[in-house]
Order: sequence, then structure tokens, then C-alpha cells
Amino acid sequence: VEAARETFEVSARETFGPSSDGVKRLGKVSFLVAAAADVAAEAVIDADVVVVDPPRKGLDARTLAALAGHDGAHDGEGVSDEPNEVPNKPPDLSTDPRRGKQGAAGSGRKKRNKRNRRAKKRLLASEDVSFVPATPPPPDRLRTLIYVSCGFASFERDCDALIASKQWALRRAEGFNFFPGSDALETLAVFERVER
Repeated sequence: VEAARETFEVSARETFGPSSDGVKRLGKVSFLVAAAADVAAEAVIDADVVVVDPPRKGLDARTLAALAGHDGAHDGEGVSDEPNEVPNKPPDLSTDPRRGKQGAAGSGRKKRNKRNRRAKKRLLASEDVSFVPATPPPPDRLRTLIYVSCGFASFERDCDALIASKQWALRRAEGFNFFPGSDALETLAVFERVER
């Protein structure tokens, strides 16, 4: 562990020069590999900075709720446009739209699968932290959130949710095109805790 710390300090001095003196004052640097939804609330307790690098779909609802300090209360909660729908219950995508009736092999299967994929995509796009149990706000010690994204649409959604929580402000964001000729855009964003 000591050898790793010395290597880190030398690397920081080479990279950042004299401003790297703060590296010596670091009390603890840890790297945690786990499902973010399972450890988000506990991982931020003793952290000053958190780095998230979610998959293309973005942060899952529980992780976003833990970082945003969301309590699960949204305007319009419990209101549904569907007359027989249970409020705040996500649609069940595992059921067959034809309610179990099966015809000859392949009859309507492609259309049914396409409808199911579209319904699932709509659900994921509109995934809301209102389905998440109450989460306490992130600890006051957590000052900086660094978000690395390979899916711009999901980053946009997560960024809006973090800013709407009034816990975070976007300080800097930059896009990188690592694959010229493609529409793939990597985004690096730095959020800082809003002072109250």
C-alpha cells in the first residue's frame, strides 16, 4: 500500500507540478468495484469526491436518488392517465399483449416483440426516481461529483435530475470525440455541491 501511495505521489508531482502538494495530505483514497445501486448510499458517506462512470443507459434510479438526495416526492405523484392503472406502478412488460393467446408459430411475434421493446424503451426513458424508496440527502462532506458518460441522452437526463434536486450545480462539462466519423460522444462533467 505504501509503495502504491509513493507511486501515486510521484505521478501526481510529474503531472501537476508544485500544485500536487495537496496529494500528500490525502487521508484515504479508495476504489470500490460494485453495483452502484447496491452501495451508492453507503459509498458517499466518507467521500469528498465521487466519480461515476455509468453504462450508456445512465445512472439507475437508486444511484441517482442517493446522489441527488431525493426523497421520492414528485409533483404529480400518484396521478395516472390510465383509468385502471395502479398509481406509481411501472407497467408490467413481461405479459403478452395478446394476453396469452398463441397462434401459429411466428404469427404476430415480430410485431409483439417490437411493441414490447418499444414499451420497455419508453419505460427506461421515463424511468423516474419516484419509484425509489426515500433516500436521505447525500452527506454534506461530499463536495464534488465527476460524471463520465458515453451516452449523451442519458447524461442529459441524469444532469437534469441532479440539477433539479438543488443539491448540485454543473461547473464544467466537456465532450470528447474519440471516434471521428461516428456520432459517439464521451462527456466529462464536474458537479459541485450547492452551498446553502
